[in-house]
Amino acid sequence: PQALRLYPNPTQGRLTAWAPAPGNYRLLDMQGRSLLQGPLQPGNNLLDLSALPPGTYFLEASSGAEADSYRII
Repeated sequence: PQALRLYPNPTQGRLTAWAPAPGNYRLLDMQGRSLLQGPLQPGNNLLDLSALPPGTYFLEASSGAEADSYRII
C-alpha cells in the first residue's frame, strides 16, 4: 500500500497531506494528547497547523484496517 506523503516537513504551519485513499487523521503532541483530527480525502489535503506552537508532533493516519504514524516538525 502507498503511504501518506507530507510536505513541507519541517512546516511553517501549513502542511499538505497527500493520501492514496480516504481515511482519517489525528494529530498528537509529544505527550500523546490529541490536538486535531479529521477526514482525509484521496489526493491533497491541506492541514492548517499555524495555531500550534513550533515543535514535534505525530500524525496518525488510518484507512480501513491500516494505520501509520508520521513525525512532523
